[in-house]
Amino acid sequence: MKSLTLKNIGILAILIVIILSSCEVDEFSIYPPFDNREEFQFQTEQTFCKSDPGNEISTKSFKYDKNGNIIETTTFYKENPDSKSTNTFNNNNQKLSDSTFFYGENGWKYEYSKQYKYSRNLLIEILKYDSDGINTHKTVYTYNGTK
Repeated sequence: MKSLTLKNIGILAILIVIILSSCEVDEFSIYPPFDNREEFQFQTEQTFCKSDPGNEISTKSFKYDKNGNIIETTTFYKENPDSKSTNTFNNNNQKLSDSTFFYGENGWKYEYSKQYKYSRNLLIEILKYDSDGINTHKTVYTYNGTK
């Protein structure tokens, strides 16, 4: 009986080590962790597996408009296209919309988008639309103050 229990513990220990050292894809922010309007433009982001630093998990590439706003982010997992996000901005560098696409058998497929509305320079509303163009979420912002 003891040998069976030790065998089970050994198998569980091996499984835990495998799970903890595996290189699964995590959800990452689509924006770089700093202001993109600096004197440089972030072109790519690569992520690597902790247990195998030479194993690249994903790569993101960024495209910018003339004002330094990120207008397109494309993500590749294990060198295959996975997702793409596109953004539009107004003359005040305020985001007007973003759209997300996923790559499948037939190429890029539209998944959802958001529209951003402003009053003066303050964001007042975000509308989210699904792949059928149906409004699924609405977020409204209110502010206190006189500026």
